[in-house]
Amino acid sequence: KEESSLLCFHVNYGYCKGFPIVTAIYDKFFIVYKVNKDKDGNIIFDELVASNKLEDHDNSYSYSTITSSSHIITAEDFGNIKLWNLTQLNDDEWKIDQVYSITAHKAAIMDLSIHPLEPIVVSSSKDGSCKLWNIDNGELINEIPNARNLMKKSDPKLSIECRGSCFSIDGLHLYSIQSGKRGSTYLFDRLITIQRDNSTSKLTVDIKVLKVIEVSRVPCTKLKTNDKTSHLAIGSSDGSIVVVTTSNLKKVYSKQFHDLPVTGLGFAPIILADEEEVDCIVNSCSADYKLTTIRIGEISKLSKIIVL
Repeated sequence: KEESSLLCFHVNYGYCKGFPIVTAIYDKFFIVYKVNKDKDGNIIFDELVASNKLEDHDNSYSYSTITSSSHIITAEDFGNIKLWNLTQLNDDEWKIDQVYSITAHKAAIMDLSIHPLEPIVVSSSKDGSCKLWNIDNGELINEIPNARNLMKKSDPKLSIECRGSCFSIDGLHLYSIQSGKRGSTYLFDRLITIQRDNSTSKLTVDIKVLKVIEVSRVPCTKLKTNDKTSHLAIGSSDGSIVVVTTSNLKKVYSKQFHDLPVTGLGFAPIILADEEEVDCIVNSCSADYKLTTIRIGEISKLSKIIVL
């Protein structure tokens, strides 16, 4: 292709005849790969299809995710969300078509999360807003309002903007990290109730705040959930990683692993010797050009494995 910055990638297991597919987002285009192995057992990436290059001079992609169906959702610096349909024509030929494009936010979209059961995506933007969208038609369903920082008298009364959001694995909760441009970051646990009008297929989502905890004394940058061990990982602007349990929103670990803000987080499961107990690792990357991997052992402690 051309020299370009890789901004993010997402994996969908079992989509392509049992093989994972990966969507890799670059500045002006994205590529869908099939993950395969060669005759020597080495991992290789077979390109399936690439998007058309963005023509806007100042616009670029910022994020993507893959739905459980044949759809890919991308986000852009201008705040647009686009839905793409990925179709296999034959064994060697694929095509990708844009279904729709919506103006979702006033600034770059930094995070997308797909609901595990319903066709709903939640987007978080640099403009501070967090919105829920109907994937089928691109309609706005609901929006998380900015809060006011009134929890500690010592903190300035700043608008608490949404920095990241994700759904729980059962789809009943929506987690978000919210902070001002300075000061503390709060983790919100919201109960969501989804209703569908069978005659019109219109979705409505009622949102209720269940619990709020302070997770950091500085603004946070990333939020990621894990579907194996019921943890949330939160990355901070000071390079710290915070781990919280989803059952009671208890902060079980916090440590600074990076010198600059955390720019990406990801969980990976580990099947232990008995093949029943599941452990996991948390991968983090940062503006300090380091990749850190930490392993969650007992729920109350983490051990650092390697820093690249």
